[in-house]
Amino acid sequence: MGRLVKARLLHGWHVVIPITVTIIVVRTILFSQATYISLLTNAGIITLIVAACVAFALGLSLLNPAFSTKSGSFMVNVMVVPHTGVALLILTRSNWGMYLPIIWFIGIVFLYLGMRKLSRIE
Repeated sequence: MGRLVKARLLHGWHVVIPITVTIIVVRTILFSQATYISLLTNAGIITLIVAACVAFALGLSLLNPAFSTKSGSFMVNVMVVPHTGVALLILTRSNWGMYLPIIWFIGIVFLYLGMRKLSRIE
C-alpha cells in the first residue's frame, strides 16, 4: 500500500472512529439500560463498520477524484457511501454477520482499485 494512501486511511480512522465511539457509548448509556458487554459489542460493531466505510470512501475518492466541493464528482462521492451502506443493510436484513464482511469487502476492493489508479497516474 502506498504511503500516501496508508496515511490518508489512518488519518480517516483517527478522526472518525473516536467520534463514532463517543457518540455510540453516550447514546447507549443514556438511552438504554445496557450492560457493559452490550456496550462493548455495540461500540465494536459500529467501529468496524465505520472503519470499512472510511476505506470505501477513500477508495471511491481515489477512483473518482473531486477537485471542488461544487463538482458533480464530489456529490456522487458523498452520496454513494451512505446509500451503499443502507442498501446493504436492507439486503442483509440487518444481519451483522453478513453485513460486516460485505462492507469490508467493498471497502477493500474500492481501496485496491483506487490505489491501482493512483499508481498508474504516478
